[in-house]
Amino acid sequence: MIVLHEYPLSIVDHIGFKEFCATLQPLFMGFCQKTLKSDIMKDYHEIKEITMNMFAKIQSLVAITTDM
Repeated sequence: MIVLHEYPLSIVDHIGFKEFCATLQPLFMGFCQKTLKSDIMKDYHEIKEITMNMFAKIQSLVAITTDM
């Protein structure tokens, strides 16, 4: 949700976010910004490796553009 909607990592410290998570799962312990960033970067590196391996198998040229 945080990545998809581009929320700031600091949202994990907001009381509303903590209450929202507790409502969904009362046993949820929460996490800090550092843990969130670490998890996001881990996922990024895994997906990047998969993507680069896929491109390495393609014998044609590929052009990638973004619009942010």
